[in-house]
Amino acid sequence: MSARRGVSRCRSPLGRQVAGDVAHRDDTIAALAQRAQELLEHRHRRGHPWVCRVGHAVDRQDDDVSVARLVEGGQHRVAAGLAQRPARNEHRIVVHGIVSAVAAGAREGVAAVAQQANGVRCRHVGGIGEAHRRGSAERAELLLDVAQFVGEARRVHLVDVGVPPRMVRHLEPAAVQVTDLRPRHVERRVAEWRLWELGDEEGGREPVALEQRRDRGVVRLDGIVEREDDESIGHDLRSAGRCAARPGTGERAREAECEQHGRSRDHGGQSRASFARRRVRALLAAVGTVLTLAPAAHGQSNQTASPRSILDWPAVTRESKPWTRWWWLGSAVDEPNLTREIATLDSAGFGGVEVTVIYGAKGADSVYIPYLTPRWVDVVRYAATEAGRRGMGLDLPQGSGWRIGGPSVQPADANQSLAVTVDTVRGGKRWQRDPAGRRIDAIVAVSDDGRRVRIPPPVSGAATWEAPAGRWTVYVAGTRFSGDNVKRPAPGGAGPAIDPFSADATDRYLRMFADRTAAWPRGTIRSYFHDSFEYTGDGSAELFPFFHTHRGYDLADELPALAGRGTDDHVARVQSDYRQTLDEMLREHFVERLTRWSHERGALMREQAHGSPGNLLDLYATADIPETEIFGVLGSPDADPMINKFASSAAHVAGKRLASAESFTWLDEHFTGTLAHMKVAADNMFLAGINHLVYHGTAYSPAAAAWPGWQFYASMEINPRNAIWRDLPVFNRYVARVQSAMQEGIADADVLLYWPIWDNWHDPSRRRMDFRVHDPVWFNDKPFGRIARSLHLNGVGVDYVSDRQLTANVRTSGGRLRTAGGSWSAIVVPNVQHMPPATFERLLGLARDGATVVFVGRLPRDVPGASRTTERRAALAAARRTIPFRELEDDVYLARAGEGQILQGDDVDALLRAAGVKRDPIGYQTGLQVIRRVAGDERRYFAVAHDVVDRWIDVGDATRAVALLDPMTGRAGLARMRTVGGRTQAFIQLDPGHSLIIRTSPTAVHGPPWRYGRLAGPLHELRGQWTVTFLDGGPVLPKPFQSDTVVTWTGRGDEDADRFAGTARYSVTFDAPDTASRHLLNLGTVHESARVYLNGRELGAVIEPFFTVETGTLRQTGNVLEVEVTNVSANRIRDLDRRGVQWRIFNDINFVGIDYKPFDASRWPVRPSGLSGPIALQPLSGDVPSGQR
Repeated sequence: MSARRGVSRCRSPLGRQVAGDVAHRDDTIAALAQRAQELLEHRHRRGHPWVCRVGHAVDRQDDDVSVARLVEGGQHRVAAGLAQRPARNEHRIVVHGIVSAVAAGAREGVAAVAQQANGVRCRHVGGIGEAHRRGSAERAELLLDVAQFVGEARRVHLVDVGVPPRMVRHLEPAAVQVTDLRPRHVERRVAEWRLWELGDEEGGREPVALEQRRDRGVVRLDGIVEREDDESIGHDLRSAGRCAARPGTGERAREAECEQHGRSRDHGGQSRASFARRRVRALLAAVGTVLTLAPAAHGQSNQTASPRSILDWPAVTRESKPWTRWWWLGSAVDEPNLTREIATLDSAGFGGVEVTVIYGAKGADSVYIPYLTPRWVDVVRYAATEAGRRGMGLDLPQGSGWRIGGPSVQPADANQSLAVTVDTVRGGKRWQRDPAGRRIDAIVAVSDDGRRVRIPPPVSGAATWEAPAGRWTVYVAGTRFSGDNVKRPAPGGAGPAIDPFSADATDRYLRMFADRTAAWPRGTIRSYFHDSFEYTGDGSAELFPFFHTHRGYDLADELPALAGRGTDDHVARVQSDYRQTLDEMLREHFVERLTRWSHERGALMREQAHGSPGNLLDLYATADIPETEIFGVLGSPDADPMINKFASSAAHVAGKRLASAESFTWLDEHFTGTLAHMKVAADNMFLAGINHLVYHGTAYSPAAAAWPGWQFYASMEINPRNAIWRDLPVFNRYVARVQSAMQEGIADADVLLYWPIWDNWHDPSRRRMDFRVHDPVWFNDKPFGRIARSLHLNGVGVDYVSDRQLTANVRTSGGRLRTAGGSWSAIVVPNVQHMPPATFERLLGLARDGATVVFVGRLPRDVPGASRTTERRAALAAARRTIPFRELEDDVYLARAGEGQILQGDDVDALLRAAGVKRDPIGYQTGLQVIRRVAGDERRYFAVAHDVVDRWIDVGDATRAVALLDPMTGRAGLARMRTVGGRTQAFIQLDPGHSLIIRTSPTAVHGPPWRYGRLAGPLHELRGQWTVTFLDGGPVLPKPFQSDTVVTWTGRGDEDADRFAGTARYSVTFDAPDTASRHLLNLGTVHESARVYLNGRELGAVIEPFFTVETGTLRQTGNVLEVEVTNVSANRIRDLDRRGVQWRIFNDINFVGIDYKPFDASRWPVRPSGLSGPIALQPLSGDVPSGQR
């Protein structure tokens, strides 16, 4: 077996090196690309001839010469580096991997086969040889040269880093190993072991031994398996390392020296291979160096990517770009259309797609591809490969439609509903009940005098029992199929939904899915996905045994309480235990298994926990990417950012880098949603801590389908057939910039708010309790929800935390509560009635370790559940007595606990003031709402104005520089600062609805100033002859027209214009109204977005009110203004319905409106489209007031 074929496993004794997730590598690569580009530009400015050669080493006309372009693609994978103990005063690094799949056309370039062993994930990937074989030799050389620059700049001495020389010599694919690191490993090792300047103090650190033998091969320190049949195994690798980066030697001299060394070692026959090997080693060193000096931005790590100026935008990766749900109707897809649609999505700025297969379009039955058939598996793989070729990713649910299930689900594994029937019988009478299709879990008879008799469930037939003397009530608990089938299934995917509370049902389904998709290489899917919890079942064959094991008593004995009979308190306690049991079963038997199964296939897991009866915080945190959703129009009870914070809080507390959101579901009626509405909704998500938007969404449609093509009934029509698509890239770039900034660092909020789910569960009114995003009375009607909303509205940064997370994730350090993904000043416990003693003890323990714990209202007085209540109440009371409260001020009581403090009272504001919790000066501003993260020593804010902000704002006394970055335009500059009364301030200007990224630094920063603008003169309305020309859209292009005033193109008696959806250009010629050097152009009312050009120069695009743009210098006469306005598609769809065109051709629910009634736009009024003015200019100055506020 050759070395290329033989590399299949990598076992490492490095116990802390745990398999990581896939998503982190793009950010890591971007960090490498940025650093490499800086080096290239620096040396190019100095006239280095080698830089000029490398900088233009492209092999196709459409290649971008920038390094970032060549390194950023989704198929490029980077291995993490680990510092190996070097000799004194030397920098050395050992690298476990290689940048792979350099060729843009490499379809199979990532992760063909992998095995996870001893916590190390190893992959087969195509390497530099693959790039050469596919004709991309120059690109491979470019990357190698860039790597040498980085290696030289860092002055790294390479140690035993190599690749099989045969790979380079024969220029064909070779397998190499890529090792992923989990964030905790990055934190504990890489961030801690940064290429040491070693001195005597490092003498106690021991090297990590990685070399071991396996299968007649040696797994070397570089992760490459050398085998006995590799003819070049005897090469001296250390010598190449010495040549690669010897201090004081020039690059050409080193090459000559090393080439001579190679000839002497290989007798002249291996010089080219030796030289190429050194080039590859340099690449490995570059990657490892960058990764070691800057902790990897793991898919679920929250470390800063690399040190940069606060004026620099973070690199845009596929994860920072928006994604979209991509519905495949009937899976009626084909390769040419898949390629076309992926290219279109890529060009619009999407980073990936989530393929969801659903019911088909009528008349397309002949091209349906049944779910999970070999052909279906092939087209999914093709789509994933095409997406990867463009640097995009592909996600996939483990089922069609939503609700996991299908034809493979047997009755025993189907979703189950629990029912408790109640009969009465007198002594001496025979009781009988036919199960009637139910599985009987328990039967108990209870007499009027309290006697209980357990009646064995029948093996078959009816259950019977001869009642003893007395009057008896017989309770029968049993389950039957709930009726839940897969919702909106694809052809071949229909069938019952599984029982998500059953471990056996979940495992059997996942084994089936794995068998059917075994042809997919590892890593084909970026993340698997589970949609919102819409299973109605509340029972399971595993319920009663699981309950007995975890609650400590038999649920069969409490069937009366389960049926709602008994005192309210007792019924509520049993129901609480039942709900807790469903929660644990759902987490352990379903979500944890989905996540583990995904990891075994090299993928992440995205989870929508809302709608479930489980603890949302714990369920979200179990997955890699917690995902919420915004459902409904803005401001409705179904679109509440406070509910969305459950997903982001889980990410922050559990240390997940990404928190995603299904975005824009039913944001407006079909074909009427605007980019402005999307921005408001997106900003709400960002302010709630979400940093990974997945649009809802995009329907696949073959090119031959007539307009509007194939559609999905609950979508924003985010597809190229909708008119808004033209300016969608502007919005997508905005999202990408915000998300790139907010995916770095960790959350930095003020308060961690404990969610007392026990008070929700302690409710006798109903058995199953769901936590939905729709009209969440479970949140709004509780003290927890009221306090959360009050804190949020008063500028206090807040995240939520569960009992489980308090123990598993939260620690105290430096007086702050900390987790892998965030830090907080205090934990607030709302007015709690029921709390487990273990949770109360944990809160006291955190206080003793230095935390501030605030109890609003009374301390918890009771325990939840019905198990061992006397014992647990005594434990809770004993713990309460250990708190020596003293009155600090009116209604504020303080107790010292170890290094921390505990406060109690009724006024949250007074308690936080007494606790010393300082509100962030930027966040606590009228008209400004922010969310804050920290990245290194930088504080980073996403800020949205809800009113005009034009004033000096406190930024913290330690701040020495403030950078303002506009995510809509990409411009950046340093804010003007001053010190007044000992307070450091920066000047902020922001219009209502607009947003900024604000970055503060404790050190001085030099760079361009932010360009302020203040109105400095009267408004001048532009008058003249306006010409309107239709550029693109349909159904036909209306005739051009002229007008003395700005008017919409609708409402003029032109039927073609009234039904037109697309873009028209408004143009006018005007003279400068004054001699000012700067002007603000106000477009008035725009329906709905516009691109603005002045004298042939693009000024920018506007997609939201206020529709303004700065002009720069005007000509004194003859200025030509052109405004390309795009409307929505409402008028065009109205025209189709008025003419009776049958475009609603879909199975299942077909196409309904926002009211879930059949959609019909025929009675809509014509929607205004174009410009309605007034359009005016106003002079600007850059003056900023310097006086006191």
